Amino acid sequence: MSDERYPIGSTVIADWQGQGGWYFGRVADSQSGQRLVHYMDSDEEWVPLERLASPQPVLGLRVLGCWSGGTMWYPGLIVQLAGERALVQYLDGDQEWTECQQIRMDDITAGDWVMADVEDLREYFPARVLQRWQDALQLELADGTQIELPMSRVALDLAARSGEPS
Repeated sequence: MSDERYPIGSTVIADWQGQGGWYFGRVADSQSGQRLVHYMDSDEEWVPLERLASPQPVLGLRVLGCWSGGTMWYPGLIVQLAGERALVQYLDGDQEWTECQQIRMDDITAGDWVMADVEDLREYFPARVLQRWQDALQLELADGTQIELPMSRVALDLAARSGEPS
């Protein structure tokens, strides 16, 4: 009997190389007992079914959290869960307990517009993502300047995500 869990094209979270770091990806292929997962940073691996889960909050999951219920979403990790609340350790060093509905998958990818803290002063400027790696982004600022920044210095503004901010 074939296992119908996680069909090709489904979004999953996977434990990267069995090391306890859970990341979002998409199932690209299937074979007995495992799925080929394409991660957002372009990595891929064959993952046994026991290291896959449907997208939901789990410890170690990389997420975007809506800091203090504001409008900007910052990258972080879920480090604790209690009912419908999660403790998010943000990559910039801050942390907060938040409702699970205030977190979303870390799905920043090439083509998205983000807000970049260029000078590490918590002053954000619009930038388009050119390339994403695990912990860094190649960005193009509005003036055409290209820079690389760690994920700890970017935020997602959902209103400006798919088009150049005004």
